[in-house]
Amino acid sequence: MKKSMTTSQKPTAEKIMDVAEELFAQRGFDATSLGDITDRVGIRQPGIYKHFENKRELYIAVMARLFDPILETLSSLPEDAFTPKKAFQLYSQVMVYVARNPNFPRLTQQAVLAGGWQISLLVDRWLKPFLGRVDKLSEVNKRHWRYPHGMRLWVFMGYFNIMLGYVTMAPLYRELYGFDLLSEEALAMQNKFLRSTLRGLLRTAKP
Repeated sequence: MKKSMTTSQKPTAEKIMDVAEELFAQRGFDATSLGDITDRVGIRQPGIYKHFENKRELYIAVMARLFDPILETLSSLPEDAFTPKKAFQLYSQVMVYVARNPNFPRLTQQAVLAGGWQISLLVDRWLKPFLGRVDKLSEVNKRHWRYPHGMRLWVFMGYFNIMLGYVTMAPLYRELYGFDLLSEEALAMQNKFLRSTLRGLLRTAKP
């Protein structure tokens, strides 16, 4: 979770990452210059090099700040704890985290659109370790799950796409239906929907 501080209380490096996160999510890496970032932070451009070697290193720091907490949470789970109930609790926790950090899905999509080293970074540093851990936990606890091993990838992709799409499409549905998908009430409804879909994947107890 991000610390709650006013902008004036934050260290300069964190202010830089805050602005860079917003601009990278809005424009992508290539269309964002260090000058754009330092102008918004209110420092001279050479000052950024006191904290980050170059724009690429800044980008990696921004991505790590968003993605590392999810990977760390999953890595800390005991192998025998991936029961349906725990799996749903984890997904709900991640869903709320992503909703509270909407640049997570936006940066994911920017990396996918850019391709090259950006998508490789996303895949190698976060998604492969994440999927590997999920697969291992699922195998250890396979007695709980209805789907065969070969379906795990499709289950992961389906729920991951739902999570990212829910957040990135929120402005569209706000315009269409007039309510905020990122509100507490809407997130509770989304989790209720996901809980009902998860039941179809179970062999035993309900989540």
